[in-house]
Amino acid sequence: MADAPKILVIEGDEALAEDLITRLEHKGFKPQLAKNRSQASALLRRLRFDAVLSDVRLPDGDGEKMFQDALPFLRSTPIIFTTADGDVNQAVRLVKAGAADYVQKPYDAPSAAEHGDAETDARRGLLA
Repeated sequence: MADAPKILVIEGDEALAEDLITRLEHKGFKPQLAKNRSQASALLRRLRFDAVLSDVRLPDGDGEKMFQDALPFLRSTPIIFTTADGDVNQAVRLVKAGAADYVQKPYDAPSAAEHGDAETDARRGLLA
C-alpha cells in the first residue's frame, strides 16, 4: 500500500484548521498544519507535499506572496487557495501563476473538490 498523501494545510483560523485536519485524516491523508506564512515557508523549503491547501489571508502576511516566494520549492505540487474574500482579480492572478484552484469560503466541500481536472488523488479528495 502506498504512503498516505501528505497535505500541507496553511490556515490561521484555529477552529477551521482543526476541522480540516480531522477531515483530511479521516479521508486517509497525512496533513501537516502551518498556522502562518512563516511556518509554511519553512516547511515548503524543507519537506515535499503531495498538495497544499492555503488560506489567502494569513496572520503574518499574504498567502499570495508566500506562494510566489515558494514557487521554486513547490515544483509541480498542486496548491488550492481558500478565501472568505472572493477577489476575482486575485483568483485570476493565482491561477495564472500556477495555483490549481481558488475556492471561496464557506466552501461546499464536495463541489470544491470537483473543481478542475483532479491532478492527483490528494487534490481530488482534499476538500471532499
